[in-house]
Amino acid sequence: MNKSSEEMENDREWDERLAAMAQALPRENEPSRMLEERTVSALRTRGILQGRRQPRINSGWLAGGVAASIALWSASVISTSMSTAVNLASIVPRT
Repeated sequence: MNKSSEEMENDREWDERLAAMAQALPRENEPSRMLEERTVSALRTRGILQGRRQPRINSGWLAGGVAASIALWSASVISTSMSTAVNLASIVPRT
């Protein structure tokens, strides 16, 4: 089932016209600010979208962070005092 040359020419014309129309289309069209506000308002009315929440710190993470900070601080104090005691012991003569 071969196409006649007239049909092929007709197809080519349509292809060119479609390509030209596709090139004429805008690449990106941003919605207006009003449309965005109406959409957000409608979604909030339906309960799909909620207002922004303030970020909360989980009390477990806060307690864990404080405990880890105290443990690190205590370890550094103990380490420093032990190294100071060892250094003093090597300097002070034994009698």
